[in-house]
Amino acid sequence: MLNSTNHYKVEFTNLDDKTSEIAWFNQQGSVDRVDVLGDKNYTRPTATVYTQTFIASFSLVLSLSYNTTVLAELQRTAEGVQSIGPTQMDVITYDLAAPSSSYSNFTVKIATVPGANVKLAVYSYQQFPSTSNTLFEVTSVTRA
Repeated sequence: MLNSTNHYKVEFTNLDDKTSEIAWFNQQGSVDRVDVLGDKNYTRPTATVYTQTFIASFSLVLSLSYNTTVLAELQRTAEGVQSIGPTQMDVITYDLAAPSSSYSNFTVKIATVPGANVKLAVYSYQQFPSTSNTLFEVTSVTRA
């Protein structure tokens, strides 16, 4: 609850900047407030602008979770129970079998949320031939 309204609390950590933020998403999917831990809080519309980078990353999680086209290009390499914060989840790891013109390396981990028929990409590492890379990792999942 935030201001007497149900919200989804999503915590983000930027390892490059060593900062942590909590974004409060309302039922319509908009961000009403962002708490920058150790700094200050932002409310609409500043909160929405501030979270655009994180929201783009979070949309990557959702798109990878059910992207059968991407997963078809990868090879299933492992499966096991993993702790994502306090939550134990069944996690399947997919890796790129061989480098391609699009990716030098690609690993994604898809977890099944316990008690729900929901999949969630909890890790994505993409290395491109240009030697740049992208890493996104969900470090904690808590069921309310």
